[in-house]
Amino acid sequence: MLKNDEPVKLSADLHIHSKHSVDGNATIDEMCRAASEKEFNTICFTEHFDMNPEDEGYGYFSFDKYSDDIKRAREKYGAKLTVLKGIEFSEPHLYRKEFETMVGRDFDFVLVSIHYLEDFGAYWVDEKRLQPDYPIEQVYNSYYQAMLKTIKFGGFDAIAHIDFPKRYLPRKYEPKDLLESIVKEMVKRHIALEINSSPIRRGYEEVNPSGTICDLYVEHGGTMITTGSDAHKCEEIGQDFDRVTRIIQHYSFKTVCFVQRKEVQLKIVQQG
Repeated sequence: MLKNDEPVKLSADLHIHSKHSVDGNATIDEMCRAASEKEFNTICFTEHFDMNPEDEGYGYFSFDKYSDDIKRAREKYGAKLTVLKGIEFSEPHLYRKEFETMVGRDFDFVLVSIHYLEDFGAYWVDEKRLQPDYPIEQVYNSYYQAMLKTIKFGGFDAIAHIDFPKRYLPRKYEPKDLLESIVKEMVKRHIALEINSSPIRRGYEEVNPSGTICDLYVEHGGTMITTGSDAHKCEEIGQDFDRVTRIIQHYSFKTVCFVQRKEVQLKIVQQG
């Protein structure tokens, strides 16, 4: 077993966006080449799929074009890089039939997220619309209530950037009772917690999720995590994964990926 002070390396980045997402900046081929050059052996594309007509990505994603590019990438890079086919579906509890139809297709990994607050009719990129009209506590509570509804709906593999609002609001708020309900439901439904490194490159001091949420997850029996950079550019693949490995070691998390929607445990290898 690795000791907590031994240098280790993660070899899987399971939250990556290409130009098949409305906010992506590189092709699947370019992202695969970059991942290979960084010596990753597994990556998963989790392209945005949004059903809300107000979202800029509404109607943007093409499953057929995406599938064709994944197939070509597997043919080109398959000898040295496992290329997984995923999706990041926003607010599935609001679009149940559409979600069930989409995830019935041949995805390896289904990641879900909350980007829109139905209570306020606003996205997180519209944070100025939420302030100062609404107390931060009210906004966070609305977000986590939506998260709980999504988890109870289920049918997916992992939650993306669970404390996402802290990227946009001036401070975080962590309602313990609500967070406990969320992590208990995740453990009950065997839903993985994502460790997402992207806040670090955005200038924040901690990853998603916070230590408080990790503590609660472990306290209530959670062990299973996925690792993701939320990369939208080639250079962002695997960024700040040193922070992610320290969290994994600290909590002795089980690191997994999903292949054809089946859980596969990953190894964290010692460097050198």
